[in-house]
Amino acid sequence: MGVLQGRSRPFTFECEWQGGGSADTPAARLSLAAPSRMPGTRAERQGSFTMGGRTLELRSVHQVQGSPLPLDEPIGYVLSHQGQPVGAIELNGTTPRLWRPAAGDAHAEAVTLAALALALLWDPAGAA
Repeated sequence: MGVLQGRSRPFTFECEWQGGGSADTPAARLSLAAPSRMPGTRAERQGSFTMGGRTLELRSVHQVQGSPLPLDEPIGYVLSHQGQPVGAIELNGTTPRLWRPAAGDAHAEAVTLAALALALLWDPAGAA
């Protein structure tokens, strides 16, 4: 009988945008975290993006349409406001794809900035 062993590695990421606010208050803030996990299991990332008093919830997506098995690495993120999806970014493939509200919508700028940060984020799930 074998025993599964592995090193768990929690993942956290935080960043702030300066400008537009006071020196003590960032213009925007993103926080993202994944719990410690065992190799071979997916580590869902959850977090938030706050800008101008508006907070978006961030949740990683690991399920590929047509596949019965979820992936370890996220293929994208859903961005929600008060539990309602307002945007998404797909990160698999060579070019990220962004779904966001139309220009002028109250969530458009926040979704765009949060998605840009998520697209540029180096994710340790792909590292050995």
